[in-house]
Amino acid sequence: MNIFNRFASKGVARGSIPGKTGGIGERVVVDNRKPIYLVLILDKSGSMGGTSTVFNENGEPVTIPKIEQLNDGLKRVTKSLKDFERGNPLYRVYLQIIELDSYGKAVFPEFQPVSRGFEEIRFEADGCTELRASLNTLKTFISHKYLRDDRPEREGKGYNKAVSVILMSDGWPTDSNGIEQKGPAYRNVIDEFNQYLIEMDYARNVDRYSIAVGDDACEDMLRYFSDGDEDLGENSRFYRVEACESIASALDYMTRASLAHHTTSPVADDFDDDEDEYDDDSSEDDELDEELFEEPDEEDNFDEKEAVAAPAAETAKTKYQIDIVRCKKDRCMECLGNKCPVSAIEIHSGIISINEDICNGCGRCEAVCPYGAIRKTETDTMLDDLFDGID
Repeated sequence: MNIFNRFASKGVARGSIPGKTGGIGERVVVDNRKPIYLVLILDKSGSMGGTSTVFNENGEPVTIPKIEQLNDGLKRVTKSLKDFERGNPLYRVYLQIIELDSYGKAVFPEFQPVSRGFEEIRFEADGCTELRASLNTLKTFISHKYLRDDRPEREGKGYNKAVSVILMSDGWPTDSNGIEQKGPAYRNVIDEFNQYLIEMDYARNVDRYSIAVGDDACEDMLRYFSDGDEDLGENSRFYRVEACESIASALDYMTRASLAHHTTSPVADDFDDDEDEYDDDSSEDDELDEELFEEPDEEDNFDEKEAVAAPAAETAKTKYQIDIVRCKKDRCMECLGNKCPVSAIEIHSGIISINEDICNGCGRCEAVCPYGAIRKTETDTMLDDLFDGID
């Protein structure tokens, strides 16, 4: 009997084929899982040799070198990526790490499938923070080779929007001579990278995040990398490591947030572009709310969850999803517990999501979320957005 791994990368699988003469046969096995590419650009310059105070597992403050926190973060990230892939069979995760130091080298020659595993990575703090070198290295991993979806059935439907870049630094960027690059200088470096993405038509396919470590980090540069000149407010993809917060936990959190961004359906826009005003469905919603939350008659004998779920068939188009950019789950968790009457809110591998197959559209989760991260979405577009990965 032939044994072929249907989740193997595209290539040749070999196995014995029974027959009169026996022998070895070949068969091309195509991996149809959607690829997610993650690039970590990590500051390992000399300043990372300093220390910072964090809380240990017992809640006690301890002083640990920042580079050790970074190494611990890489272990956490690797585990989270593997856990995510095991829990999400539709996706396959690839990782690349670029050093933010004097040379900006890539750790792996190609994107590394996390499922195959790799040796533990340990950085030593050394060198300056040459941003241009790191971004030039990044360009070699943002190309048609990784972005283009060449499956025949997807012809003409664009690229996989599944490339996330997380830039982490504890200081100011420098040039090749180690001289700090102030506002105009570092903006020119980032603008060069942006222009490359525009010219290659990759700008809409790359999501960028940034992490500032400590008060000495160049927050303006990091915000400019992830948010541009816009003030995105709660939608910002910039993250500051707070006092006594571990670099490791911040890096792991941003990694999981980037994964959730690609695997959570986008929130539907309630704004009507054509009419330039909000749709007024208040009367219909009021009637639905009265029907949903009307007290059952005492003589009726049925389960409460069935009562809440009953209108689901009539309101099948109304669902809810979590906007991972707004969600502050590591500091909140208000939507978990018994808030959902049909238990549609789930957490897997540290990522909170709403199971669309269970959600009945009652809206209780939206009411309890203090950050406005839970919004209505339309079911007829959710699966298209999830699998196409195209805005």
